[in-house]
Amino acid sequence: MVFLGGFALATLPTVLRRRAGGVYLRPEGIEVSGGPMGGFVAWDDVEALDEREVRGNRVLEIRAFDPSRVETSAAGSVLRGINRPFGFHSDLSVAAISLEADLDTVMAAIQHELLHPEHRERLGTPESLVDLGLTEGSPSR
Repeated sequence: MVFLGGFALATLPTVLRRRAGGVYLRPEGIEVSGGPMGGFVAWDDVEALDEREVRGNRVLEIRAFDPSRVETSAAGSVLRGINRPFGFHSDLSVAAISLEADLDTVMAAIQHELLHPEHRERLGTPESLVDLGLTEGSPSR
């Protein structure tokens, strides 16, 4: 019980901030924010992308080839270790309801960047929105 109380205290600042969750595609990798399972993983370290339903909510899960290469908080590392025996093998995750964009759109954008590493340097530019099919123009596939 002391351990769970300590974990609750470790995650309290995140809860109090009530930040919306986010998924940020950067030329270097994927950043997930908005909870203790947030962090950063480089593109080449992404093994799998999945969606899970947890208590009626859709959750984006990202799994790395080597979890030790995921940059996350101490609370996130502890939570990953606790979750693995229960079948949750994601290294980063965020609830769909906390995202500003639709989860299917976010997943499609990540899949696109995984398949097209040559486009990653353009992330954050107007050209990347065309690449991802988020604005008018023909996506370069």
